[in-house]
Amino acid sequence: MLCDINLEEATELICSGVRMLESEETALISAIGRINAEDVLSPVDQPPFPRSPLDGYAFFAADSEDAAPENPAALMVVDKIYAGAWSDRTVRRGEAVKLMTGAAIPLGCDCVVRQEDTDGGEETVKVCKRLKPNENYCFAGEDYMKGDLLLPAFARIDPAAMAAIAGAGFASLKLIRRPRVSVLSTGDELTPPGEPLGNGKIYCGNNLYIEARLVEMGAEVIMSRIVRDDPDAMKACFEAASAKSDAVISTGGVSVGEKDLVVRVLESMGADIIFHGVNIKPGSPAVFSKHKGARLLSLSGNPFASAASFELLARPMFAAMTGDSTLRLARASAELADDFNKKGGARRFIRGRFDGSAVHLPDGHSNGQIRSMIGCNCLVDVPADSAELKTGERVSVLLFPGAPISQPNDLKG
Repeated sequence: MLCDINLEEATELICSGVRMLESEETALISAIGRINAEDVLSPVDQPPFPRSPLDGYAFFAADSEDAAPENPAALMVVDKIYAGAWSDRTVRRGEAVKLMTGAAIPLGCDCVVRQEDTDGGEETVKVCKRLKPNENYCFAGEDYMKGDLLLPAFARIDPAAMAAIAGAGFASLKLIRRPRVSVLSTGDELTPPGEPLGNGKIYCGNNLYIEARLVEMGAEVIMSRIVRDDPDAMKACFEAASAKSDAVISTGGVSVGEKDLVVRVLESMGADIIFHGVNIKPGSPAVFSKHKGARLLSLSGNPFASAASFELLARPMFAAMTGDSTLRLARASAELADDFNKKGGARRFIRGRFDGSAVHLPDGHSNGQIRSMIGCNCLVDVPADSAELKTGERVSVLLFPGAPISQPNDLKG
């Protein structure tokens, strides 16, 4: 078992040997936010025929060469085509076809004049505007052609992707299965929100932070429990979670106190403990282990330490499981907008709000504070043994995926 390794070593160990989750056929309507398992190629042209983008008349553009309001071109209307209908007629010079938006443009036509630029005739139509070839003309395959790549493997399905894929005729896709995750919060002091708060007790929020992040990441939370500081009860809960989960995320009980039971329980289960301790602040007592095919990441119980170490350690693991590289924290350079007066010691991560160029710091930086993280969209990476940081210095920040980048409002607290 490794102790006090650096962050990069820890993430490498967590991701080592991760197997990509298997794919599953999924109805397209249920695909939003999921990761597709293979390249999606179009089996058709979209649109599959030339079509009209408006209500009007299709004809050969040269027939309107001299057309103007005072000198309209008169054409014989030989057909009327609605969206969803089809005509095998080939339109000749001097003829026109009345079309509705979305209707197929017949052979012999290379433009469509909008109805407002005509007299709206049914048997003959007067065109009051000169049109150029291909004007108001949507070509077959204008959006994409048969064989075109609609979406590469391991891309996240968004609404536009769903619409494009549906337009190619797909009713379902092969998607990476959602990671099945159990979330355990350990500690006799924990009380579920909504219940009366006894003396010496606190409400449990760590599990909700982690569950919310997991939902954002596309995982399926299959178990969420508060686990008392009882070795037998804790062992039973960890065993049950390991048996049915791809990953188990727990908080609390990982330090060296009398009631810090997690490592002892993992050992009693026969879990393979890969490391205990990462040389970062906060969250240094993190534990990573494997048991029954599940990966167990056990984090500090302090609210911000739990949140920060989840962002740093869990995200790479789920990115490796799903092939979704967007789950990882992106790194950027920023100018510090506020002083940070702590110095020295281990590599530290502090919460902040990146506005695109500068990073603003809240007042509260205690490991026990979570309110000051509201509105934060990044962690500032402060190297080990750093001096006090001053306004205007350049710092490295790790951005939370999907978090908005905007001017902060009030980060005090």
